[in-house]
Amino acid sequence: GVNEPTGWADLADPRLRSWVGLVNPGQSGSITTAFEAVLLRRGWTDGWRILRRAAANSRSFSASSSKVPIEVSLGDAASGICIDFYGRYQAQAIADAGGGDRVGYMDPPGETRIDADPIAMLRGAPDPELARRFVEFTLTAEGQSLWQLPPRSSAGAGDDDAGPERFALRRMPIRRDIYESPLFARFVDQVQPYAIASRVEVADRNVRSFIAPLFAAMAIDNHDALADAWTAIVTHPAYPPGDGIVTAAMVDDPELRAMLEQFDAMPSVAGPDGAQLELEDTANLGTIRAGWLKSPQPEWADQGLWPEQASPADEMRRGFARFFRARYRQVVDLSRTAG
Repeated sequence: GVNEPTGWADLADPRLRSWVGLVNPGQSGSITTAFEAVLLRRGWTDGWRILRRAAANSRSFSASSSKVPIEVSLGDAASGICIDFYGRYQAQAIADAGGGDRVGYMDPPGETRIDADPIAMLRGAPDPELARRFVEFTLTAEGQSLWQLPPRSSAGAGDDDAGPERFALRRMPIRRDIYESPLFARFVDQVQPYAIASRVEVADRNVRSFIAPLFAAMAIDNHDALADAWTAIVTHPAYPPGDGIVTAAMVDDPELRAMLEQFDAMPSVAGPDGAQLELEDTANLGTIRAGWLKSPQPEWADQGLWPEQASPADEMRRGFARFFRARYRQVVDLSRTAG
């Protein structure tokens, strides 16, 4: 009864409780990039609302970014976040096995970042000339077309033997001219990234550093409390129907408003000389990152903000976890008072 997703916010639909597949960004660079796209495209505040609700809907947090599309294809999850290659490849695997198009992948329009995958020669390669020739081939039109053309044995193959021998690889070529060539008409995925790409308006480089520790404290370390708080909110008699993001400012009921305020609250971080830097204000991200997440500055390290032998990043995560746990418990307590 849930419509196919069209954007990140669809993962926050309350009807998807326990049906969303997610990955720990602390164990996956590709998922960190996906979360970063949510936060940069939707904004820091709205992005974390989406990620928190998606995490509240999640069934688990995998350590492998390739597991989510497998969970969806098995029916263990209804939807989840992964990069294009994993999603499209799994959809192709299901189709090749006779499953039709029951598994799909989509890039949320206007909410996605497109970046390039690198290719390089390892230092000390045993055959550097062969490695160099392989890198050069990969960047030719012939090599690039292998990413998107159907296998030579399939119905969509041409007479030029330009596609891969066995499997549809379902990755996007990097060369712009490939999309303007006659080969494009035979691509498995009729997607033109150069035509749909748009610049991120505010590309804050500090955002990425906070994704793993903040998401871990907010969702992974407190998943049961998060799910209980989310259930208390969406089952409240005053919770509005529909599948959009509901915030405290959108409701009139005082109990539900207070619950949503607690649910979406963000912690503060201690700074030098007794300062408290609010994490909900993106203007503080650079300062917090420099003081806690990079090499600690003397004016921070000498303030007793964390135990002498402790990792500042680990201490910050533990402090975040305590903050979120208390807020989620407050949500549940408010629901019992309202009931």
